[in-house]
Amino acid sequence: MNETGLELRPMQPSDVPAVLNIIMEYDVDDATEARETYDAGLEGQYCLCERQTIIGVAGAKPIENSD
Repeated sequence: MNETGLELRPMQPSDVPAVLNIIMEYDVDDATEARETYDAGLEGQYCLCERQTIIGVAGAKPIENSD
């Protein structure tokens, strides 16, 4: 964490419920797709935290046979 209290860190399994709640506020279909992605693994998924509270999420999943 820096002086702003913000931290971008890898997502942990315990973060998934809070992250899905954030995504669901904007789009239920996106939350469903995110759940499927997270069930497959959390590699490449990140949480933005402010003073240890999750306030955002970012990530990407690799596409097979691409660079």
